[in-house]
Amino acid sequence: MPGWISLVDERDVVVVANRLPVDRVTTPESGASWQTSPGGLVTALQPVVQELNCIWVGWSGDAGDQYLPFEFNGMQLVPVALTENEIEGYYEGFSNSTLWPLYHDVIAQPEFHRDWWDCYKKVNQKFAEATAEMAPNDAIVWVHDYQLQLVPSMIRELRPDLVIVFFLHIPFPARRIFAQLPWRREIVEGLLGSDVVGFQRAQDAESFGAVAERYTEMPRNGNYLYLSEAAGTEEPTVLAQEFAISIDVEAFHELAKRPEIRARAQEIRRQLGDPDTLMLGVDRLDYTKGILHRLLAFSELLNEGEISATDTVFVQVASPSRERVSAYQQLRDDVEGLVGRVNGGHGSVAQTPVVYLHHGHSREEMVALYLAADVLVVTSLRDGMNLVAKEYVACRTDDTGVLVLSEFTGAADELQRALLINPHDIDATKAALLRAIHMSPVEQQRRMSALRSALQHNDVHQWSDKMLSAAAAVFQQRNVVKPRQPDDTAYGYAPYDHAAVHLRSRVESQLRRLATSPELIVICDFDGTIAPIVSRPEDARALPRAQQALAALANSHATFVGIFTGRSLESLQATGIDLSGLIVSGSHGAELLLPGMARPATHTPAHEHTASDTRPHPLTAAERALLAAVRGRVSKLFAREPGVRIETKPYGLGVHTRQVRSEDQSTELLEAVSHLFAEAGLSVRTGKRVCEGSVRTSDKGRALQNIRVAHPAAPVIFLGDDVTDEDAFAQLSPTDLGIKVGDGDTRATERVSSPHAAAAVLARLVELRTGIVIGHDPTE
Repeated sequence: MPGWISLVDERDVVVVANRLPVDRVTTPESGASWQTSPGGLVTALQPVVQELNCIWVGWSGDAGDQYLPFEFNGMQLVPVALTENEIEGYYEGFSNSTLWPLYHDVIAQPEFHRDWWDCYKKVNQKFAEATAEMAPNDAIVWVHDYQLQLVPSMIRELRPDLVIVFFLHIPFPARRIFAQLPWRREIVEGLLGSDVVGFQRAQDAESFGAVAERYTEMPRNGNYLYLSEAAGTEEPTVLAQEFAISIDVEAFHELAKRPEIRARAQEIRRQLGDPDTLMLGVDRLDYTKGILHRLLAFSELLNEGEISATDTVFVQVASPSRERVSAYQQLRDDVEGLVGRVNGGHGSVAQTPVVYLHHGHSREEMVALYLAADVLVVTSLRDGMNLVAKEYVACRTDDTGVLVLSEFTGAADELQRALLINPHDIDATKAALLRAIHMSPVEQQRRMSALRSALQHNDVHQWSDKMLSAAAAVFQQRNVVKPRQPDDTAYGYAPYDHAAVHLRSRVESQLRRLATSPELIVICDFDGTIAPIVSRPEDARALPRAQQALAALANSHATFVGIFTGRSLESLQATGIDLSGLIVSGSHGAELLLPGMARPATHTPAHEHTASDTRPHPLTAAERALLAAVRGRVSKLFAREPGVRIETKPYGLGVHTRQVRSEDQSTELLEAVSHLFAEAGLSVRTGKRVCEGSVRTSDKGRALQNIRVAHPAAPVIFLGDDVTDEDAFAQLSPTDLGIKVGDGDTRATERVSSPHAAAAVLARLVELRTGIVIGHDPTE
């Protein structure tokens, strides 16, 4: 664990959010009291706040009432009082009628009013002043969400000693959408008062970086923004990066195991008539959630006779939200109208196909619903994360159930084994619902097990640790070392790296996902992947940056790194590459070396390989005779052809035509060689200007399978450039990452342009997994 993690333990943490995690309720029996709020932000943050003993600054939810700070369930709460006019202008107006629709891709039309903006500034100042007054010296202040985007810079003015973190729970819009906001520069400058600005998804962080660069003219390099271009200044840097939020997985596990909650789940099914399939939707009543879309899809399946109201029930929980905002009032009318039409057309006295619940529920009741439901349906049109999807998965401890999930949620980045849908495509949504209904128990178990595994790798405690620790590190760094400009290395980071900068965003996203895996397998081809193609294979050399990256990965925890090549191991070693600690497969899988295979009797260090290790299965007499005959025939026919090189391999022959000038002539020669090898009964394999024949049937895919046997839970990253790498790409699962280097058809899901770009991918993986930065070699 990085040493700076301990910085968080040395600091107090102050949470600043629009709302306190409690509501003021009054009952005839007990009078006025506080109770936990049901919101998603509270669900996510409460365990972290309680664990860190945070102070929480927020609005009580009431108009005009002023409350003194108080303690609730181990949390120190500091109320901020708002007037009725402030609630109308700051909350209902600018936050929820301007920013909310704008940040959700203008699903509804945002309104821009100057008096709302003035009120937003005024209320943000209130929050900043309350925080500055309550925060202990050198504390970490953790500001949350779109309602408080000016607070970081305001706190920075009042309390420069504080570490400031901002996290945006909703999406950040693309630049062309954000450009509509009349106060775009002020919002960006407000956020840039932070040490770290966190987002749910990489695309959101990238959008903010582009916006900050455009409207503040700040230089940017990767995820860092620099507040001054003047040489020698000591202006701070800002880290803008994704930190995908999660839930307290263990807490939901425990709730799901409680006998009374499991009994309640069974009771819910009985109350609904014990349907064959119970579908569930859980949302705030919000136009971004796509509630109408899912109900329309369900309605059409009923109309078409694909499902029956006696067999399938849909429970829609739609908790009240922003009921004084006109768009939400209209949405409620539309949803309730559609529910009425569906139930009126397909219901009976005994059966209601859609059960609509427009009120909040306790966490225990929600867990009972998750356990009762066979299918959870999430059809958000745009969603920062969607924690409901994660809660459902966390509760399915028996690996049953199906998650139908909108691809427009942040959760879709992690929960890729869900049935992913475009909710705007009603026919596709209907197909997914039918597939969920009829999914076999075996497929349910396979998918849900993968979903639960993904969830275990990023719970709310890991999320908070990563973000707060990153903030403490940035704060410490900027106060100790002058921040570098984009063209120097004052922070020890690499100079501007064109290959890395042009990595496709999907590759970056995949690397970020896989870098946090508890175990990881990283395999590369050699020629054309980490070593540029040269006319003479014996002149090939691995790029220094790629070698450094492989060594760093091999030395990192639970990372298994290898090189799979068509070369013989002897030929690979002759290039001078250091194979210490690497898994090495030569001759397309026919040769295999593992770290620690050296013979004990020689007292060779465990990380070294000996020549005797390279041939675990020697040639038989018949194989030797066959190869000798074929070698003689090949030499006779092709050895004198200009540009042809014949290579003897441990289990076969290779004929190379890289130095043949004519592409057509090269093709003709290799076709003839292939025919000869096939006639002789050899296994034939073709690649880039090479044809190989072998007496052993082996390939990189089989070699990869052998490695995976030892590490079945580890995802794989495989980089290769040649046709022979396709056997390995074919073995990859959807949770793995295959990267094709260069042109050509491929089974790989991603592509980079060159070995230099492949080296940049490996260097980026090292940075994400270990924190070590491997700079670009200007001599490459």
